[in-house]
This record gives sequence, structure tokens and C-alpha cells, in this order.
Amino acid sequence: MTATILIIDDEPLVRDALTHILEAAGYAVVEAWDGESALAAAPRATAALADLVLSADDGLAVIETLHNRFPGLPMAAMTGSNVPGTNPLDRALEAGARRTLAKPFETETVLAVLAELVKAA
Repeated sequence: MTATILIIDDEPLVRDALTHILEAAGYAVVEAWDGESALAAAPRATAALADLVLSADDGLAVIETLHNRFPGLPMAAMTGSNVPGTNPLDRALEAGARRTLAKPFETETVLAVLAELVKAA
């Protein structure tokens, strides 16, 4: 069975690039751009990759909500945000993400993280 990855990012170019990479690697992809669309798509997903900075929602809150409603859905958090004195990726682990990725990341890195999450699903 083909694993389905939920990509949660409010940037269409990021979603498109990740979709291209993941489909080329043999995954099916569903896309979301905010918390509402993520909740609607989550039941179809094997694993999720969520951006922490969303224009309409707090990415940490989205991860926490998904973790609470779909505890079997393994998630990775990603961000390019670097605020001095804080580490949003550490907070993402506390909210329910199993892995984190700092943008920009290499294709091989995201594929390795998602393979690990799919295996854990």
C-alpha cells in the first residue's frame, strides 16, 4: 500500500516542491494550508509534515491538535524561522511532532525523515 503524506504549509511553492519530491519517491500526497484543511485531510494520511509558520494558524497549535485528535499520525515539523532565544522546533517536539527539519533542507533529509515516520505509523 502506498503511504500518503500530508503536507501542511501555507506557501503554495513549498507545497508544490514537496509534492513533486514525494510523488517522485513513490508517496501519495495530500495538501493543507491551514489548521482546518489539515484536520480535514488527516484521516487520509499515513504521516504529516507541518510548517510551524502558517499565515492563518499557529503551526504549533495545528501539530498539537492533530496529535490529540489523531495520536497514531506521526508528524515532522519544519520551519525556516529562527528567533533568537527560542527554538520553535523544540516546542514542536513538545506539541507532538516526532522529528523536526530546519529549512532549507536537502531532499535526502526530508525523504529519510518521512521514511522513518511511515515505518512508525
